[in-house]
Formats: sequence, C-alpha cells, structure tokens
Amino acid sequence: MTNDGPVPAGPGVDWDPADHRDRADLVEAARRLMSAVALTDVPPDELRRVTEQLHRLTGRLTIATRPRCLRFPLPTAGFQGRVRGSADPVLGLFNPIAVPLAPTIDADGTARATVTLGPLFEGPPELVHGGYSALLMDGIMGTLVRALGINAMTGTLTLRYLAPTPLDRPLDLSARAVSREGRKTTIEGRITADGRPTVLGTGIFVSPAGATPEQPSPTRP
Repeated sequence: MTNDGPVPAGPGVDWDPADHRDRADLVEAARRLMSAVALTDVPPDELRRVTEQLHRLTGRLTIATRPRCLRFPLPTAGFQGRVRGSADPVLGLFNPIAVPLAPTIDADGTARATVTLGPLFEGPPELVHGGYSALLMDGIMGTLVRALGINAMTGTLTLRYLAPTPLDRPLDLSARAVSREGRKTTIEGRITADGRPTVLGTGIFVSPAGATPEQPSPTRP
C-alpha cells in the first residue's frame, strides 16, 4: 500500500512521498515479503536458498544505515484532509511493520480511516489480534490530537471489545475529541466492521506541564 499523491499542504506538512518513491517501494516490497514468509509452504531446500538470498540482501542494505526510520512532521493545528505518516508503526509509509494507516481529518474534526488487515495481524483464528486493535485506536486518536494542534501524549487508553474484529474485510476507524480540561484531552474512537462496532475506545491525552495550548478546547457539536 503506497501513496499515489502528495500529502495535502497544511501547517508543518510540506513533504511529498513521490520524492521518496524508491524508499516507499522498498518498504512496500518488504511488507509483501513478510506476508509471503508467513504463508509460504515451499519445500525446505527452497526455504534455505531464499534465506541465504535474504541474508545477502540485508547485507547490501546495511552498508549504509540511519539511526531511525525516515521521519517527516505530522500535521499541526487546523489541519484538514488526508494524513500520511512516515515513521511510526501505524501510519509509517517508511516503516515496514505499519499497515500503513492513512486517516482523513474531516471538516467537523473527526478522523476517519479504512483498513483491511490480513494474516499477519491474526490473533484468534480469522480475527484481528486485540492488541493490534488497540494500536490502531491509539494511532488514529493520536493523529487527531496532533491535527487539532494539541501537544499531548497518550496517558490512558481504555477499550471495550464488543465483538470479534474480522480479518480480510474493510474496517472503518473513527475518532473525535469530546472534551479538554486543563492538560487532559479526551478522545473517543471506534472500529466498525460491516456497519457493526467491534471496538470502542476512550483515550486521555496529557499535555506536558507548561505546554502552551494551540487550539481552543474541543467539544462535541
């Protein structure tokens, strides 16, 4: 899954994935490789040959390395439109363990995203691992907090698992801010499959002491 266009312009957002197409293509190939490794059923001799080839390729890539994944800024206050992350394990275009999720911030301040998860994310048979559902919830909530211009980190994440979340079917994610009191911003989110909520979440995001608020307190319309 790669982005076919630039990240929408906005405060603090001025990078275009097309400028890093070669890296994005490599990362996407690594995602397909991970899936292939998990599902392959080729004979042992072929497994050994492929393993040797992967060791050689890894050696070529580690001739020159960087200390962390390539990172660009997420949107800041007042952003609307599609968000493309670069480094983190949920949105990261350049992180092979990310899906990657690409939320959209609506005019009403709601973050939305759709994703289909395959076998790598399986917990119970044919179902998404509950821990990965939590990671998705934290990812979309945190992205919304950033888009609202609030400097805060996850303090508490509370989830209710209402129903099994299926693999291989589109999942709709959403998050919206419901209150802000002092240093604490409360976000509510959900995961929905086939129109039915499977996970409800509440996140309390805490701003560092002394942080300057960038936006008015969000409230539910």
